[in-house]
Amino acid sequence: MRVRRTLARARMLVVVPLAAAAFFAASATGPAATMAPPVAARDLAASFFSSTLTRAEVVSVQGRTLHDYHVDEGKVVAVRAGGIDLLERDGTRQTISVGQGTQVLGLSRLFGPAIRGLRVVTVRDGNGPATQIRPSGSARALGKMLLGATLARAEILTYSNKTLHDIRIDDGRIVGKGPTSLTLLELDGTRQTIAVDASTLVTVSGQPIDVSAARVGAYAIAIRDGDGAAQEVRLTPFVLAGRR
Repeated sequence: MRVRRTLARARMLVVVPLAAAAFFAASATGPAATMAPPVAARDLAASFFSSTLTRAEVVSVQGRTLHDYHVDEGKVVAVRAGGIDLLERDGTRQTISVGQGTQVLGLSRLFGPAIRGLRVVTVRDGNGPATQIRPSGSARALGKMLLGATLARAEILTYSNKTLHDIRIDDGRIVGKGPTSLTLLELDGTRQTIAVDASTLVTVSGQPIDVSAARVGAYAIAIRDGDGAAQEVRLTPFVLAGRR
């Protein structure tokens, strides 16, 4: 996968394919659906898990378990025993392993000629086989689950107008503040320093405020394109149940 390994910093990879499959199944209709900050998850999914989604990596903490979800979207160009090949929007060809625990949702058949040419979105936990394969049209619903209250950080590659964008999303509590930066403590214990400048849009409940109003102790979601300064910092006006 060509998503840069910036998300792999100082962490232990935990691969639990069957547990991940159970989490996603529960999230669709069960109690996990209430965990997501509804506005943030909905807005982020609408923006980045849309028709431009190429691939993503999402680090999530559920209970005391760290998950490293890999998401790939593309056209099925090959089907073989134990896997499928996807052609992604930027031309990358990705082989996705399929195992006994793989859930196939919204598709009548996984193997055979009928699936070739279809666009699908797949989810893997770490280096394991796919936990889910879905039609691409359900990518936004998947994004709402992944970008919810268990999010630590994400890297999402989108492709539009022949341009690949490397979107970084960091979610955490502000534990440090400087003239041109905010430091977030993320859900897995990672401290991430986010550059801010005069162009950074800082909002609370959608209302713009000055960056100087961002206080230590507040929760924030920072959105950047690549290694640049944050394009947007969304401050959360309340503490979510179950967060630090």
